[in-house]
Amino acid sequence: MKFFRSNFRGLAQLVSVPALGAGGCQFESGIPDMQIILAALPLIAIFFLILILRWPVLRTMVISVLILLTIVIFFWQMPYNWIFASSLKGFLFALEIALIIIGAVFFLSILKLSGFQEKIKVLIQGISQDRRVQVIIIAWAFTALIEGSAGFGTPVILASAILMTLGFSIIPAVTLSLVGAALHSSFGAVGTPIIFGFGAGLQQTFLAYLPEITSSIAFYNLFIGLLICLAMLIMLIFVFGKKEARKRKYVLEMIPFLMVASLLVTGPAWLLAHYLGPELPSLVGGLIGLFLLLIIVQKSWFLPKTSWDFDKIIKVDKKSGSASLFSIFQILLPYFFLALIIFISRADFFPVKAWLINFSQFSLYQIWGTDIDYSFRPLYSLGVLLFLSGGLLALFLRQSLNQIKTACRDAFIKVKSALLVLITCLIFVQIFIYSGENLNNFQSLPMVLANAAVNVSGMFWPIFAPLVGVLGSFIAGSTTVSNLWFGNFQANSALILGADPKLFLSLQSIGAALGNMLAIHNIVVALAVAGAITKTGLIIKYNILPVLIACILLGLIGFFVNFF
Repeated sequence: MKFFRSNFRGLAQLVSVPALGAGGCQFESGIPDMQIILAALPLIAIFFLILILRWPVLRTMVISVLILLTIVIFFWQMPYNWIFASSLKGFLFALEIALIIIGAVFFLSILKLSGFQEKIKVLIQGISQDRRVQVIIIAWAFTALIEGSAGFGTPVILASAILMTLGFSIIPAVTLSLVGAALHSSFGAVGTPIIFGFGAGLQQTFLAYLPEITSSIAFYNLFIGLLICLAMLIMLIFVFGKKEARKRKYVLEMIPFLMVASLLVTGPAWLLAHYLGPELPSLVGGLIGLFLLLIIVQKSWFLPKTSWDFDKIIKVDKKSGSASLFSIFQILLPYFFLALIIFISRADFFPVKAWLINFSQFSLYQIWGTDIDYSFRPLYSLGVLLFLSGGLLALFLRQSLNQIKTACRDAFIKVKSALLVLITCLIFVQIFIYSGENLNNFQSLPMVLANAAVNVSGMFWPIFAPLVGVLGSFIAGSTTVSNLWFGNFQANSALILGADPKLFLSLQSIGAALGNMLAIHNIVVALAVAGAITKTGLIIKYNILPVLIACILLGLIGFFVNFF
């Protein structure tokens, strides 16, 4: 092995000395092409194998991990103890995410066995049988509420389950839920991406900007939110609709409703962000938006005279929906109950959070002599809380022991198909993250790619800044982690270019939120719950274009704001 490492060392050292940017953030002014290509190769492999060759996601991730290991061992000279430690952390994270799948499937199975899902179907169809309206209610407004209280993939799991109950097939349900939920993660569960992602990741110089960044993100979301709603409708009609239902007029006639639906969620969120901070925009904005949107749909305001389905169009009379607001609240009560439990466990202003964190904890410190730590807090785990919520719901609904056993069996069957994929994904992610720990003093692979992008784009960097946020979320599956990684990079690149750091950090955060549409292990979790894990590549293929369009338009807005 030493022979191979020494022979690769010559190639590995074809780099320039790192130059320090403003504030001490490293910027490499002359990164060799070879280093950039090597840093990009594992990600290129993932896209090529999944989208072009259409390999299964497990085989793709195994090959991508082997490519990544080759690069970090022979070129980056990453010490073996760091590779083993980051791999172990990835393995443990995978088990933690598997627990979320078990909890989510158990909760949804209890709802199904108790007849709640059928009641939800009847209820929402009583409000509107138009698939376009159903998607906006569930994949847009409902996910905002769940994202604000739970986050961590829960909105997509719950929303796609409801859409499938309404008759959507698995791929449209999961794809549209990913698209609709993504933007809400810019504030996430009680403001985590801002409070922790930027609060813990930014240099002290930039922390004073957090209130303005929070308001700025919410302001840009007013425009991007409408784009997301429009993207969902276009995908629903032109990607998933039958030939006879694919007409532009079925999009155009919904524009007034889309504008209202978008602003009902992002408008309150902007006011809350501007005056109160990052904790409540998704939660309260989603709650207000969902409630008002249901009233508007019930009254048939802003709606066309046609009802769209995947294969037919039906003319309808404009009359109020048959469901009352009280019946809507009753049927959605289990979801509100779940959101409340998770919100109480996550909010800093409740003492419950500290108790759950401190009561029980499994920790590994300085794994194999590195600075890598891992902690698991069972009572604070989202998977445990989902399982607990399902158990309490089963008791409340007086489920039989056999029904509870059936729900448990369903949960463990579905997690088995996803476990190996999650393990390989999370090992890949953790090695990628810690690749900055190496004997050659190279920057980490994601930072090499980010530096290369800013060096190439120069003054046009604001156009591409959101894509760095997307990169972080694609790799880590988290808006918070993407902000932690690239917050300082974005702020310092703004100073070097003579731009406003607040603008670049806003673009970073929204880009990171949009990147959740493509995050592999987020998609795997949603598909595992639905029982269709082999469709991962197809969903990535569908979601790439909406992400790119939204990011480029956001970047153009940022460019004109900054330079004009």
